[in-house]
Amino acid sequence: MILAKEIENKIDERELNSLSIKIFRSFLISKTHSVKTIENKDRLLSAFIDFLSKYIEGDLIKNDKEKTDFLNSIDKLILQKEVLQLKRNELIASDIKVASARLGKKSQSAFSKK
Repeated sequence: MILAKEIENKIDERELNSLSIKIFRSFLISKTHSVKTIENKDRLLSAFIDFLSKYIEGDLIKNDKEKTDFLNSIDKLILQKEVLQLKRNELIASDIKVASARLGKKSQSAFSKK
């Protein structure tokens, strides 16, 4: 029989720090992201914001300064989410311009052949 005390804290601080860095990097914005990648990042940010909010709501933080730090971090994540949405909208607008230019060329060539 395995006792609970034998399996406590199987993830160590180093592993958790490494995971935190990977999560942080997943929220960064690059100029080369596709709309789909941005939408995935947006979903991840939403889930992480919800997680942090539930952490605060669950009374797991007793210190007011830590709560304030969490709330400030949530605000920054919300801002990051808004920036991602702006980037997504810029990409969509760019894609629409490219598509309309192609359509314009096709329609011009259709009229010039007649």
